[in-house]
Amino acid sequence: MPPKTLSVKTLPKESLPETGDKFFGFTLLSGSLLILVSTTLYLLKSKKYK
Repeated sequence: MPPKTLSVKTLPKESLPETGDKFFGFTLLSGSLLILVSTTLYLLKSKKYK
């Protein structure tokens, strides 16, 4: 008696739709620079009044 083989049907992988979200390095750099400048000015201002 030959061994039985099971056939498994695999479904093709579905990809998610493109939503337009992309990584923008310039935006990240600008935001980081803004936070750095704001923090520096805040610390200098609070140091002056002590």
